[in-house]
Amino acid sequence: MMNENDSINKWSTFTKQIQKNDPFFLIHSNKFNLTKNSKVFTIGSCFARNIEEVLENDFQFPITEYLGNKFEYQARRTRGILNKFTPGSIFHELDWLSSILNNGNFEEITKDYFCFELNDELCIDLGLQNFVPVTFNRFYERRKEILNIYSQIKDSESIIITFGLIEEWRYKDKPIQHAFNRKEMIKKGKNELSFSILTNDDTEKIINQIVNKIFSINKKIKIILTVSPVPLDTTFSNKHIIVANSLSKSTLRSSLNLIINKKNIDYFPSYEMINCYGPNAFEPDLRHVKNEVVNNIFLLFKKIYL
Repeated sequence: MMNENDSINKWSTFTKQIQKNDPFFLIHSNKFNLTKNSKVFTIGSCFARNIEEVLENDFQFPITEYLGNKFEYQARRTRGILNKFTPGSIFHELDWLSSILNNGNFEEITKDYFCFELNDELCIDLGLQNFVPVTFNRFYERRKEILNIYSQIKDSESIIITFGLIEEWRYKDKPIQHAFNRKEMIKKGKNELSFSILTNDDTEKIINQIVNKIFSINKKIKIILTVSPVPLDTTFSNKHIIVANSLSKSTLRSSLNLIINKKNIDYFPSYEMINCYGPNAFEPDLRHVKNEVVNNIFLLFKKIYL
């Protein structure tokens, strides 16, 4: 008779469950439960947007309050402009929030953290997904909207973070969302732009800073960490995209493994589950995960945490 350990640690058992279409029946034991209809903050890669859509009837997601507009971010989800891919960019956003919550000057701090001045009339927010020029009034107006949303971390029961990659761009030694993609930006700021690939030590250090910053904002919050299954679109290394993607995901995964022993921190293995489906988990572009696969994974999430 098979005991529980056999069902977890044998590959042959896993393959039998695949044949029964229930491959992940014992993949994860949760450290805590979540409350139905509770507030769950989501931050990270585009996979976080998938989570919000699949679980929208089960939890409240503050990020979905961001409406934005199609002129600033042309995509199916306008809130995708809030995506964060690297550990550094996630921490930078949380550090900005914390600085203001601690009675800092909103305009002064926001300008220092995110503003790239193109000229006297237009600027770019280096913390957002698309580097589209806006007026300074719009820059601050939009940041106030983001601040109101991010401030809800204070009264969220939990937060889900999806880490995407380790290729990090920095401007004036501060992490930014991605490489400069406009000629006027390159011309004006290229001398203060730098690129690096985070090491395991770098990644672990930043993720520790992230969880400590979150707990400083909300001591009772429950943190669920994940790695996004969505591959890199482009690598700025000299490696093949497949090799660069594997390095990103494995570095993130191994770094998270050293952190999840802390109280009120859990790891949900959506990355592992989706990749076990192989290419069949993805749309023809082999990047975006099929909706039915995401649905299956987060049906299991609900069974585990609710």
